[in-house]
Amino acid sequence: MVKKHRFSAFYNTQLEDVLRGLDIESLVVVGIATNVCVESTIRDASYRDYNVFLPIEATASYTVEQEIGAIGNFEFAFARVVSLDNMINKLKK
Repeated sequence: MVKKHRFSAFYNTQLEDVLRGLDIESLVVVGIATNVCVESTIRDASYRDYNVFLPIEATASYTVEQEIGAIGNFEFAFARVVSLDNMINKLKK
């Protein structure tokens, strides 16, 4: 467990050290709020060259507009937005 203190789970935490120590290359990011904590973490993960997946049903924002904006940013440059079923199938393989 890594306790975060800011929007991004990478900021001022040991998360990257833990992930690198486990040879993790791909991340599945979920949570609330999509346009704040989730987006901050996904951007930081992308900058660190992780393959990032976002199951669309496993995140939420406070408004539809915020959700749509964040999802658009992910699809444009930072993550693969997938269905939850698709993600579960990928993890089973």
